[in-house]
Formats: sequence, structure tokens, C-alpha cells
Amino acid sequence: MRTQLFLVLLLCSLVVSSSPAAVWDSAIEPIPSTEPVFTLGDQGRPAVADSKSRVHTVYHHHLGDDVFEIGYNIRQEDGIWGMVEIISGTTNALAASIAVDAEDGIHVVWEDIETSQINIQYRYRSPEGVWQGIEKLTQGKRLSSSPDIAVDSFGRVHVAWIDAAVGAPKVFYTRRDSRESAWREPEILSLDGNNPEPPTMATDGLGYVHIAWSDRVGDPDALGNYNHEIFYVELGPESDPDIQVLQLTEAFGVSREPFIEATQDGTVHLIWVDNRFFSAFEIFYRRKLPGIGWGKDKRFTYNDEQHAKPVIVAGANQTLNVAWEDFTHGNPEIYYRQITQETGWDPSPTRLTQDNSSSVRPFLVADPKGDLLLLWTDTEDNAVRKVFTRRGNALGGP
Repeated sequence: MRTQLFLVLLLCSLVVSSSPAAVWDSAIEPIPSTEPVFTLGDQGRPAVADSKSRVHTVYHHHLGDDVFEIGYNIRQEDGIWGMVEIISGTTNALAASIAVDAEDGIHVVWEDIETSQINIQYRYRSPEGVWQGIEKLTQGKRLSSSPDIAVDSFGRVHVAWIDAAVGAPKVFYTRRDSRESAWREPEILSLDGNNPEPPTMATDGLGYVHIAWSDRVGDPDALGNYNHEIFYVELGPESDPDIQVLQLTEAFGVSREPFIEATQDGTVHLIWVDNRFFSAFEIFYRRKLPGIGWGKDKRFTYNDEQHAKPVIVAGANQTLNVAWEDFTHGNPEIYYRQITQETGWDPSPTRLTQDNSSSVRPFLVADPKGDLLLLWTDTEDNAVRKVFTRRGNALGGP
């Protein structure tokens, strides 16, 4: 019996050790820019990998006090960056988000800021690298902000954003079914909401669209503070989506900064920050399995320090890769953790930045080969804010 038990334990240890953890290069490099100060947006998806493992990214050029433009660049498969292109025209622009379709066409949305109004604009880049003209998704004297964009397996383009067109801010949504068709009339997703935070969006391989956001609920407490919970909508591939809003969190404290990811088989992964234990904001995770539904909340940070801006990205070999801002050392630094099918969560997180400045707004890009690219905003020695990158491999390879 002891011999059999020893063999079982030995086999289990071999299975665990056969799944290598992610590894990261030591080199940290800024991406090229035509302006001295440039940063990633505070929400949405600022980068995406295409079928050739090229990374496309959008970011903000800081031209002066509260004046910005959207820059675009592409990192080739060999790691060489191209020339910066300004894609937002001549007006003030912020909050860019990017998506790629099956043919490697690039889709970008952002806020266009004019006097007393903010509208959502869209631009398309063909697989050959030719940018089409700018299209307005909202128009007039309205406050439309914080867009996110996704392209589904049928080539349809989906956009969600915050809009105060009907009074209190709501989550709005529109889609285009093909390059030749018109954008649909925007519709409201958060009918009962009254102060939503920026939506996060992902599509799966079955044609479903998954959208989540944090919204204010209930009455304020004695100090005037409101509770926030996470809400979710799934839109099917049918022509007229049936909108059913689900509240995914219902705990004491505030749930906010959700980020959503979906995989080819229809599995949905959600990550967010939560202070339900009346202390610091910790990171929580929840999964939705196709045909089964949502599982339970799972907490995966326990150090009682502040955490912010979590992102989760599906990578090669069914890995899930998570990055976030961590305040363990006082100033925010970027930490990383991985989930695999074989071993579950990494035993402990990996610290990816180590300096005295603030490392913020992390984002991860994963390609089918296993490569990872971390992007974030940081400060160089001369106190200039720039976008930096660090390369990794989700499978533990070189």
C-alpha cells in the first residue's frame, strides 16, 4: 500500500512539473514615439496580436495641457517596431481601444473631444496597412466616453461606451455586420444603471459578445459613498439580441474595474477588484462555462495591499495570464500570475517592474505561439511618462 501511494504521489509530481510556468526576459524597452510624453489609455484594450504574431498598439501623445492625439504603431514578428502613425485627425482625442479581425484588419475607437461635447469615433486599417477615413459613431452635443471594441468570429464589429445622451450616464452599444453595412442605431444596455464605469468587452469563437461593467447601486451611506457592483450582458449571434442584464457581484463593499476575456469554446473569464472585506481592494476572479453558467467568486490576492487595473488574457495551451497594479511596495508596480489547466494558479505572483516611479495601466498581449508582451506606462529618469514593454513566454520557453 505504501509503495502504491508513493507511486501515485510521484506521478502527480511529474504531472505538475510537466507544465512550466511563464518566463520573462529581463529587458525593458520603451516603444518608439514622435512625442516625448505618451501613455496608454486608462481603459479598453490598447494592444492586440494578429494571426502573424504582430502586435498593434494605440496610445496617447501628450501635446500640451489636456491636449492629446492617438498614435498607432506595429511591432513586427521579429520584435522591431515600425513608424508611428497619427490616426485621430486634428481634434483632441483620448481613450483609444483596438481590435483585430480574422483577416488581420485593425479596428480602433476613441473619444473625440470638442468644446462642450465628446463623441465616439472609429477607424479601420486594412490588412494591407491602408487606413480608411474616420467615422463618427455618435454625433452632436453629447458626452460619449470610454469606448471598447471587439470583432466576433463572423467579422461583425461591436462597440460599447458610456453615454449621457438620455440624462444619467448609461452603457450604450452598437454594431456593424460587415464593412459594407451601416452601423446599427445605438441601444442602451444598462437600463437600470445610474453611473456606470467603462465597459469591457470580448467575443468568443461561437459568435457571442460578452460585456461587463461596474455600476452604482442603492442609496449612499452616511458618508455619501455608494456601493458598486459588476453587471454582465451576453449578446447572441442572432440578428436582434435579447438583452438580459445579470448582476454578477452582490457582496459588502465595492466591486469595480472589471476586465473580461472569452475563448474559442465560449468560456468567459472575468477579473475585478473588490474591497468586500472592508480593507484594501483585492483581486477576484470568476468563470462562466458554456452550457453551465457562472461559477463562484475566487479571491487570488491576500496581502491586504491595494490592487488596481487587473487584466486577464487567454494564451497558448489554454493558459490564462493576469497582470495588475500592486501597491505592496508603496508605489504601484506591475505583478503577474498565470492559471493553467494542469496546475491551476501559480503558487505566488511574479513582480515584473522594480523602480521608484509609478508603473501603471498594465496590459497583456498573447499570441498562439506562447509569446506574451506586457505593456504599461512608466516614468524614465527624466520624469517623462512613456509606454514600456517586456517580453515573456506563457509556456516557459525562450
